[in-house]
Amino acid sequence: QSLLESEARFRSLFENIHVATLLIDPENGAIIDANAAAAAYYGWSTEQLRTMRLPDIHTLSPEEIKAKMALTLAQGHGYFQFQHRMADGSIRDVEVYSGPIQIGGKTFLCSIVHDITQRKLDEAKRTQLEEQLRQAAKMEAVGRLAGGVAHDFNNILSAIIGYGHLTLMKMQDTDPSRNFIEQILQSSERATALT
Repeated sequence: QSLLESEARFRSLFENIHVATLLIDPENGAIIDANAAAAAYYGWSTEQLRTMRLPDIHTLSPEEIKAKMALTLAQGHGYFQFQHRMADGSIRDVEVYSGPIQIGGKTFLCSIVHDITQRKLDEAKRTQLEEQLRQAAKMEAVGRLAGGVAHDFNNILSAIIGYGHLTLMKMQDTDPSRNFIEQILQSSERATALT
């Protein structure tokens, strides 16, 4: 009676929990049982899921899946981030909490699956925004530097232009050096426009 009550409690918990939960045979990766939340999440009925194996929903190779199951059995628990395939063919990011349980003298893995696709997308977007912010900060620093150089250069050009005009004012129109000063002033004004 106690065993029947314990089994009924487990069955009720397994079936009614609102998180995708799979019962897996670690020997061959067969999905022994799946709750209604798993069926709703993956898009296959519980009956279909019970005929499937982990490689049917996993993007990892069968060897990698076997290694993860062995690690979970050895440690007594496991936490992994994977990509799982849905019935419609789409791929979702999931985190899986898994641990061994004994049923009828045999060890199975009970795996609870959480969808983290949106979290992964948000993390990628945040990383992209952080990179854009770093680039914007670099560009702002370059802009400040360029602005400072341009300001200082304009100050130098102002002195050249000012003294050039003063020199022209003191020169006779017939002075042979006048043309040189005018060329200096034209080049200085082009440099001012450039900065």
